[in-house]
Amino acid sequence: MAMEAASHTACRARRILVGAKSRQKESWDELFQAADKDRSRMLDLKELKIVIREKLHIPESALTDFEIQSIHGEIDLDQSGVIDWSEFLTFVARGPKRPEDEAKLFALRTKRVHRNLRMAFNKFQTDQAAVQKLFEKIDRGSDGKISIHELLSFVRSDLKLSKWDVFESEMKSFYRTMDTDGDGVVVEELLQFIHKTRSSFQKGKPGRPDVEVARADRATEDGGGGEQISCGVLGLYGKECLFQRKRQTHYAKNPPSTERRWSESKQLSLPKPALLGWHDCAATSCAWAGPDSEGCAALAMKALEEGKPFDALARLLSNTARTEISCERALRTCATSESLRCGMLSALALESLGLLNLAQERLGQAARMAKDVDLSTLQMALEAMKRVRGRERQIEEGDAQVLMEEIQRMGALLGDQEAGYWISCVGECSRSKEGQAELVQKGFLLEAHRNLQQPAQVARHASLVALRYRINKKLQRHLSAAGLLMGVADQCLLPKALHSPLSVDPLEEQLRQSLDELRAKRLVVLDEVLPPEALCKVKLELQRMRQEQVLQNDTNDVCNPLQEAKYLPFADDATQFRESCPVTMQVMQRLAALASILEEELGLQLAVPKSAMAACYPPKASYKMHLDSYFLHGCPDDIPRKVTILLYCNQGWTKSVGGELRAWEAFDQGRGPSRTIEPLTGRMVVFMAEEIWHEVLESHGDRYALTLWIHDRARVQISP
Repeated sequence: MAMEAASHTACRARRILVGAKSRQKESWDELFQAADKDRSRMLDLKELKIVIREKLHIPESALTDFEIQSIHGEIDLDQSGVIDWSEFLTFVARGPKRPEDEAKLFALRTKRVHRNLRMAFNKFQTDQAAVQKLFEKIDRGSDGKISIHELLSFVRSDLKLSKWDVFESEMKSFYRTMDTDGDGVVVEELLQFIHKTRSSFQKGKPGRPDVEVARADRATEDGGGGEQISCGVLGLYGKECLFQRKRQTHYAKNPPSTERRWSESKQLSLPKPALLGWHDCAATSCAWAGPDSEGCAALAMKALEEGKPFDALARLLSNTARTEISCERALRTCATSESLRCGMLSALALESLGLLNLAQERLGQAARMAKDVDLSTLQMALEAMKRVRGRERQIEEGDAQVLMEEIQRMGALLGDQEAGYWISCVGECSRSKEGQAELVQKGFLLEAHRNLQQPAQVARHASLVALRYRINKKLQRHLSAAGLLMGVADQCLLPKALHSPLSVDPLEEQLRQSLDELRAKRLVVLDEVLPPEALCKVKLELQRMRQEQVLQNDTNDVCNPLQEAKYLPFADDATQFRESCPVTMQVMQRLAALASILEEELGLQLAVPKSAMAACYPPKASYKMHLDSYFLHGCPDDIPRKVTILLYCNQGWTKSVGGELRAWEAFDQGRGPSRTIEPLTGRMVVFMAEEIWHEVLESHGDRYALTLWIHDRARVQISP
């Protein structure tokens, strides 16, 4: 237990170091040299503290002296009492390493590659001539040996195994086991590998096709649908093998019904949209789908065929006049108000993204739309719904294979850097009880999953939730950039365009007087910034919008599913908003004018989006611990928020209402002391969006606030 706690401390410390380093202009080498007073290229404990305290400016509340001493021992692999440059660089790049952990990791990686490659190589013949022909195909240099680069090229281009099916680092580990004598893989070693592959299939070991077919048979009998046998990590060759073997098994029992059911399940299970039968169902709806929706559906189909589900959803929504705060609301509008074709395509795109709950809802709507139009399309929608439900049931039951398939699919859509960051963070936290408690606090792990015996099981469940959360955020950014959602990726204005140098606003003067505290603590609280009468009118306007159901929640936001919110435009051309909520618009414009002071005094290059968020936390609503932007934490494409400005408008708030803001010091993820900020009317909170971890405690009444995020100018589009 002590070793587990020490390892967790080292992993958490590494995240803090990397986050603090992102604020510095110096490289790791320059920071190391600055602390290395005797130029020995080694750091003792005192010099390591110089790096952490003086160079990276990490306070003791975020990382105590005892924890620094603990991580010094973790980094010092040879137990010499000092840290050399290679040990330090290895730690900040990859985290703490122990020989036994590295050995286990090597074994797991090799086993995983073996499984995926065996499924792909199973299609090849095992006789000497066939293997010799295959060897010559892989050996592109014709030197009689297969190098790691030649094998990797063959795996990518010929076997069609992506980097999420087989990581390059795992491929190198596997190559070392295949190359028994270390001088390159020769034809005999390749033949030996293929023979082992074929013999292991015949023995029916776990993960082999006959076992997978049996599992698929049982799942189909239970109503699980065709997706049970669609194993993404196995590659296309493995899928075809499973399809053919299962077809032969069932055809002997009931030839006519099996032939029909097999054709439908294969159409619905293969990943290519052209094979899914969507063209047929789309053709049935063309008679009553308008020309605009037909064109959007055609473009969406093309995007799906190219493996771009984000673009497909943007195409489907581009014909919708309404724009909503949540993807949930916007996609619901598309599926019910457009055509059956758009509904089916949106369901397919959502399933490709891993948002299975939304895909199931869209399929249900498509089925209801199709029951009076086309019974064959209705049957296809019901079959697809059964498949998605079966997939969700497997996930709930903790099927390791299905969980990994979903994680790999979403990881490929997010990209290596962002997906790698979240998976590694979740993996580190899953190893200890303290880390699992942190995952629960952030909303990525259910309390029930903390009782799982293996950390790997915890990591799979938490990684799936974390990646779904990030997929939903990326979908919002994608739709906002296309002009379909407001607030996430708006075009921005320069701060000087919103600030009048001739006017004197008491709010601006109050902020100027508090800038020293903001520089030092990265968060500042200001009280009575606006008259109570004005904020009372703002609250009344927000209550009216809520009654009119303008404020909506996003059920896919695992950190904050109950908050009801809406991005509202405050630019001068927002005439409709000015007429309906004049006081709220004026308040938002005054908040936006503060960006000029922040840019001038903090030395930042800022830009102001054309909308701010109005939000209500109803009873039982809360917001798990989070950052407003993860740009400094491995997510380069995240929302470019730099500064957060919160304004509370809760006339007559008491502790019984709840909804307090809890914030930690910069880069402190809940270890140090926190600060609880009551949402009093007229209170404004300003903090650095990329640095301050915070959460909203559970609300017991209706709690209202306005939020304006000021963006990093280098990562936004400036409106002309």
